[in-house]
Amino acid sequence: MNGHSVVAVESSPGEAASKADFAKNHKRRLALFVRRNVGDPRAAQEIEQETWAAHFRRWSEHRDQSAALFGIAWNLIKDWYSARGVEASVAIDDVGGVLEVVPPRQRGLDPGAEVPVRVDLERAVGKLCRRHREVMVLRCVYGLSIKETAAVLGVGAGTVREYYAEAKIALRQNPNLAGYGTGRTLTSEVTR
Repeated sequence: MNGHSVVAVESSPGEAASKADFAKNHKRRLALFVRRNVGDPRAAQEIEQETWAAHFRRWSEHRDQSAALFGIAWNLIKDWYSARGVEASVAIDDVGGVLEVVPPRQRGLDPGAEVPVRVDLERAVGKLCRRHREVMVLRCVYGLSIKETAAVLGVGAGTVREYYAEAKIALRQNPNLAGYGTGRTLTSEVTR
């Protein structure tokens, strides 16, 4: 999506500029979210375009534009899976993205040591219950806000905060992550 074709439809100059800025700032995040959750590049592109169109059609109705965008995308992803007789769930194939919250050198890790850390982190995140895992992945891998995560999961922001806090506690207590130090290192940064 070039961002301008949908943005220009029935918009005042100021609203069109706001929509264009919003599209520019969210295009990459939305594409990553949709593509990783769908897998099929052609279907992902269609879902992205449908998401933008649906979002901009109801632009003035959204209290939180970003949360609305990801909520619409998730609903379209669920519809896509449903049409194939499959239940949609948040893609968690690369929980190592949680590590990218902090660059390796700031974590006190040699960049070459990432592989064992990712394996341990994947195991630890894999042991979380589904909702905790989804919240952790949406927040840390996709970079969604509390409100965006709530929109995707269809729960309140307070519930997301609760799941996120519980997931962080579980990760801090997981023995697979125990050897990665204290202070502002892996376990504290990943679980903040």
